[in-house]
Amino acid sequence: MSFTGKRNLRVVLSDRCNYRCVFCSHDFNRCRNRDISIGFLKECVKIFASLGGEKVAYTGGEPLIFPQLLEIMRLSKSLGLKNAITTNGSMLPFQPEEFYSLADSLNISVPSFVPEEYTRLTSSEYSLDSIIQSAVKAAA
Repeated sequence: MSFTGKRNLRVVLSDRCNYRCVFCSHDFNRCRNRDISIGFLKECVKIFASLGGEKVAYTGGEPLIFPQLLEIMRLSKSLGLKNAITTNGSMLPFQPEEFYSLADSLNISVPSFVPEEYTRLTSSEYSLDSIIQSAVKAAA
């Protein structure tokens, strides 16, 4: 039997997030601020790679809040996997250069390009302009 589809693994690293988006399906009243176990995650990534996996997509919550993000991205890369990150973009200015060398793709969730609407939807202190500037810098 041959598998011809994508060989991607999607991992929710944490249910923690620094935004409170009105459209998010996350029930913040029951949020437990839990992270996936790094030991369990490492084993999953190793098994995925051994099965011919191609890319690990890290999401959350906000994956840039996950304390061992660089550690798991290093492991993925060492196993020949690509790293994809989906983020709200607010923490990009605080990432070390190594983050950008480990990330093969970066997806930034922007619910609106109208500044007032962005603020209303995300309930965050981050401005749309600052997110756009971070995205442009990350793409450079």
